[in-house]
Amino acid sequence: MSDPERESAVRGDLVMLTVGGVQPFISESRKTADAAGASTVVRKVVAAAAARVRDALSGHDEPYGLVMPHPDALIDDGQRVPVGISNKIVYLAPLNTGAAVAEDAVEEAHREWSSLVEGTHGSTPPTPGMPDLAWVSVAGEISGDAYRELWSAAARALDQRKRTRWFEVSRTTSRALCAQSPLLPSVPVPRGPGAMSVPKHERREKLSAAGWVKRHVGNTLYGPGNRFPATTVIASSWFRDQLIRRAEESPELRGELVPLVRRLLELAPPDGVKHAGLPTTVPPDLEALSTSLGTLISPDAWEPRVLREEYGDNAHEPASAGRKLASRIGKLAREHGVPKMTPYFAIVVQDLDRLGKKLGDLGLADQRAASRALTKLGSAQRELSAATEYLGVPVFAGGDDFLAFAPARTALSLAAAVRALTHAHLQNTPALREVTASTAVVFSHMTSPLREAIATAQRALDQTKDAEGAAGEQRNALGVVVLRRGGERARTVQPWYPGEGQNTAELLDAIAPDADFSGRLASHLERDHDELNRLAAHSRAEVRETAHAEVRRLVTRQGGSDAVADAVIKLGEQERRAPGEAPRFDPVPSTLVARFLAQECR
Repeated sequence: MSDPERESAVRGDLVMLTVGGVQPFISESRKTADAAGASTVVRKVVAAAAARVRDALSGHDEPYGLVMPHPDALIDDGQRVPVGISNKIVYLAPLNTGAAVAEDAVEEAHREWSSLVEGTHGSTPPTPGMPDLAWVSVAGEISGDAYRELWSAAARALDQRKRTRWFEVSRTTSRALCAQSPLLPSVPVPRGPGAMSVPKHERREKLSAAGWVKRHVGNTLYGPGNRFPATTVIASSWFRDQLIRRAEESPELRGELVPLVRRLLELAPPDGVKHAGLPTTVPPDLEALSTSLGTLISPDAWEPRVLREEYGDNAHEPASAGRKLASRIGKLAREHGVPKMTPYFAIVVQDLDRLGKKLGDLGLADQRAASRALTKLGSAQRELSAATEYLGVPVFAGGDDFLAFAPARTALSLAAAVRALTHAHLQNTPALREVTASTAVVFSHMTSPLREAIATAQRALDQTKDAEGAAGEQRNALGVVVLRRGGERARTVQPWYPGEGQNTAELLDAIAPDADFSGRLASHLERDHDELNRLAAHSRAEVRETAHAEVRRLVTRQGGSDAVADAVIKLGEQERRAPGEAPRFDPVPSTLVARFLAQECR
């Protein structure tokens, strides 16, 4: 570049600001409301900081202003799930002004956090480590390759900044640690003027000051008197939806069901709290199935030890009556063709592959176009997941990342629908057409620790991205994990699209026609696992084909079709492995997952 051109080049400060510790803050949750509250809190803090940046730079023309999130993401649409907002803010400011804007944004983020803390506790107790804000400002030219170099320099500086820690002294008189975040001390239950209203059954919990904040935000997402759906509510949602639909079609079923529902509701603890209702249209005499009995519709919920908080020493009598009523409703449903209710729910997570690297390769205009597209994608993901065919409960939908709870019955189809939706949106954005997405689906029992399930989902997504196919390919994959109450029972990692035709979610569904078939097939393949691997690894093609022939024989022997055998073999060939492991033919992981699907999702 000549000297006159260099003098006329536009220069500025590229600033990257991030909130750290987001994944642990979300995963350290005992209840679904905690996870939803944690996600919402982080995005409120980031949105407040981003809005301050937007306002501070509003008097400057382009190229100055927000790059991420897109300003459209800061428009409050009245929805519970923020979209288009991650834990990172990127903006361009006139030369030598970026740091001052960042300091104002950090101050606004702390102000928003303090407001949330005060709204929870009625005061502002210390919250060690929260919010964890870090930023860097790098000056340089804002055009062409120079801008890409500037972005790369800022990304490296932010990575180094996040590795540099300093600690404030925090003193406490508490002798108990937080039950969710054991590095933090617990604080007394919020009480007094301005403090949150703590439900009776939560008053014995040991939570940190920040833990009570996410609990309060999660508990109030649906407004007064309503609660975020619990794992038990999510697990039963598909069963309740199908029961309501069948009752509308059958006057006989409805006539028997209405009095049972009414009596079950009369036995419910008198806390007056409802959970989020189903999106299905519900007749008034069955409304309780949608908004009040999501937990108590399960016979397992009527345990005296669980109800003792509400009923005291007299819990045994209502527990016995409630269990009988819930069992009777379940039996009545089966008599009218409604499948049994499963005690399992699922966590569905998705993340775009190598998005950070892709953004670094783009120019400023394309980055802003990508940011706008991701905001629109987040809105579409939120709407899709909550649709009646999936009954998902979105926790966050940022476009680049997504997390939702779902009933076990719809989880894989929801994952496939979100993946297809994501692909379509990316194809409509030229700068992002080469970006793919990876997904993890974790099935967990409704009474198992939620913290374990969320942490498993986060790890499963990372492992799904890193797992390798036969040719060393990575990402654009689906990982499925089954957590039984005794621990992990099955895990498979597959490419999302193993070839022409069906996606992997459909292939998994195809090899799980019924529980008897799937159980026998999985048991036989587990027994013959080592021998099948040995045959498949042989240097001679005719010997390798023997492994496939044996799978076909086992499928046929158990009553399966050629199509099922083809799907089992394809999944066995495509099973991905940890980096560095030798390629192998392994149909066992996918058939173990299929056995679970046949047992619990039919």
